[in-house]
Amino acid sequence: MERVTTEKRRYVRYRTSDDVFAALGNKFSKVGRVQDISIGGLSFEYILEQWPSDDVSCIDIFVTSNNLHVSRIPCRLVYEIIVPPPRNIISLSPCLRPKRCGVEFVDLTKEQIKKIHRLIDKFTIA
Repeated sequence: MERVTTEKRRYVRYRTSDDVFAALGNKFSKVGRVQDISIGGLSFEYILEQWPSDDVSCIDIFVTSNNLHVSRIPCRLVYEIIVPPPRNIISLSPCLRPKRCGVEFVDLTKEQIKKIHRLIDKFTIA
């Protein structure tokens, strides 16, 4: 039997180019490449030796090929999962497995909304 799931997101997610990164927390406890983004949140993948930090109240987004940087976006952690390794990799140490983190933006300023829209317009893949 096929399972049907309903999409719960309010905003369309866009896949990002390879030069868009996120840093989660005041101390940038998790840093990695953004996988997708919307005006409501994003997901990114990172490699870290430890599981979750309590430092998840804000996120920075930056583009390495440009000076675009959206800083201190208030957010909440939605999920954090281990990403299955690619088939061509035989084994990875458990502490080196990539993780994916999803965050929801909360209480954005007008300037943050403007910068996120600019990022979506210029650095996402159709």
